[in-house]
Amino acid sequence: MSPTARFIAFALFSTAALVLGYLLRKRGLVHEDRSRPLHFGTMVFIWSPTALFSIWRMPLEPQVLWLFAVQLLLVAGVGLGSIPLARLIGCDRRQVGVMATAAGLGNIGLTLGAYLCYCLIEPRHEALAYAMGLTIIMHVLGVIVLFPVCRWFGEAEPGDRSVAWLILVNLVDVRSLAVHFALLGLILAVLAVPFPQQVEDYYVLDALFWLGGLGTYLGIGLRLRLADTFRFMPHNALLALIRFILNPLLILLLLLLTQLTPMPLTGAAWEVVLLQAFMPTAVMTVMLANLFHLDTRLASMTWVWNTLIFLVLVLPVLLVIFG
Repeated sequence: MSPTARFIAFALFSTAALVLGYLLRKRGLVHEDRSRPLHFGTMVFIWSPTALFSIWRMPLEPQVLWLFAVQLLLVAGVGLGSIPLARLIGCDRRQVGVMATAAGLGNIGLTLGAYLCYCLIEPRHEALAYAMGLTIIMHVLGVIVLFPVCRWFGEAEPGDRSVAWLILVNLVDVRSLAVHFALLGLILAVLAVPFPQQVEDYYVLDALFWLGGLGTYLGIGLRLRLADTFRFMPHNALLALIRFILNPLLILLLLLLTQLTPMPLTGAAWEVVLLQAFMPTAVMTVMLANLFHLDTRLASMTWVWNTLIFLVLVLPVLLVIFG
C-alpha cells in the first residue's frame, strides 16, 4: 500500500468511527457518557506508548530546539492574536475563548498530523519523532498559555478550581501520561538505548495509531450534535482563514528565517513543521470548552467544520505535494 493510500484508509477508518459513535448514541444503544472512559483509556494506554516509541528515535540535533519556537508562535502568538479578530466578527465573551483555543491548538498528534507525517515523510521514524515532539510541546504550552485565557473568558461556577491548580494537575495528572512517556523516550534517546526491533517487526506503532483513531473519534461521535451545523458560519470562515492560510504563511516565514541562523531547519524536520502547520483545530478545543464553561456548541461545530474543510480542500493538495 502506498503512503497516500495508507493515510486515506486511516482517514476513512477514523471517519467511520466518528459516524459509528454518533449513530450508537442517536439510536440509544450507547450513552454519550461512555465517551469519557473511552477517551481516558485512549489517552493513557494508547497515546502514552506512542509518545514513548516516537520520541525514543528523536534525532538529537540542535535544530530540534526550533520546535519550541514553532509552537510558541502558534499557541501563544496565533492563539492570543485571534482574540481581537474574534471580537471583530461579533463573538461574545465565551465564544472568544473558544476561538482563541481553536486557533492556537492543532490536530497534529497521532489522530491526524503525526500519522500523516509518518505516512508521507522519509525517514518515517524521524518524521514521527519530530511530529510527536511538536505535539508534546503544544500540549504543555496549551496548558500554560491557554488555560488562563479560557478561565478569563469562561463562566466560573461555584467549586471551580483555580487556574494554577488546573495547570499543575494537567501537567502531572495520569491523563498527561503521554508527556511523561515522551520525556522517558527523550532520556532513552540521550542515553543511546537501542530501540526494540520488535516494535517495527510487529507493526506496533501502526496498531497504536489505528487504535488511537478508533478510541478518539468513536468517543467524539458519542458527543456529537449536528443541530447547530450552519449556525456559526462567520466563526468557521475565520478559523479556516487562520488555520489554513495564516498559520502556514507564518510557519513558512519562520522556516526561511531559520536558514539565516547557524542551525537551520532542514530535511525531515522542515517538511514535518510545514506539513503540521496546515492541520485543522484540535479535539482539545471541545474539551477545554467543556472544562471552562465556554460555548460548547461553537466548539463542537468549529471542530467539525474545520476538520471537514481540511479533509475536502486542504488534504488533497497536501497529498499531491508531499505524497
